Amino acid sequence: MQQLLNKQPDIQSVKDGFDPAIIKALPVMEQLADRGRELEAQGLIQVEYGSSYAVAAMDHLLQKA
Repeated sequence: MQQLLNKQPDIQSVKDGFDPAIIKALPVMEQLADRGRELEAQGLIQVEYGSSYAVAAMDHLLQKA
């Protein structure tokens, strides 16, 4: 049992466990989060502690559409 607890995960098996769509979406989420921080700095949105800048940015952009 102790051997199982101490075993480090194989990187390839961790990567294989993720859906490719999620991996492709990560850069988009990062860009949205960056845009959210910019919008907050401009005073256009307000992001509460623990909330997502990416979601707030997307909400703001959808309201503009």
